[in-house]
Amino acid sequence: MKKASVLFFSLFLYCGVSFADCSFDGKTYPEGSVLGPYKCVDDQWVKQ
Repeated sequence: MKKASVLFFSLFLYCGVSFADCSFDGKTYPEGSVLGPYKCVDDQWVKQ
């Protein structure tokens, strides 16, 4: 049972990290994407 809970927790963390995307004009962009003067950082657009 302990192995199952560790596996579930690991998958939960992985899924949470993989969906940290930014959206613009109906499209999603992965973390680190650059769009003009903005960069996707921590699920938000930050001016560089």
